[in-house]
Amino acid sequence: MSRNTNIYSGTLGIAEQIRRDLRIGQKVKTNRVPWTSGQGKSDYEHRTRTGKVIAKYPHFFVVQFPQYRECFKYTDVVADIIQLCVETEENRDVFSWLRSLKG
Repeated sequence: MSRNTNIYSGTLGIAEQIRRDLRIGQKVKTNRVPWTSGQGKSDYEHRTRTGKVIAKYPHFFVVQFPQYRECFKYTDVVADIIQLCVETEENRDVFSWLRSLKG
């Protein structure tokens, strides 16, 4: 029983590290179908959607996709449901989307 507890605590430790490292404005990708089309199902790789983290909470974070927002648990990153994009200068700029609207 202690072996299973160690595995579980290891996953929580990784999720805690992700929670600390995840930044608002960071790009993320997922191929999970939105809840309106079938919760928890995966789509084809070429249908991968990209969004930005807009809020962080103790147990989940919110991602803004082009037409909707969706919540993910930090353990979803560990389970590979959502992937974090490599940070570039553009990804670090939280308000780049606002400047792009101005033209």
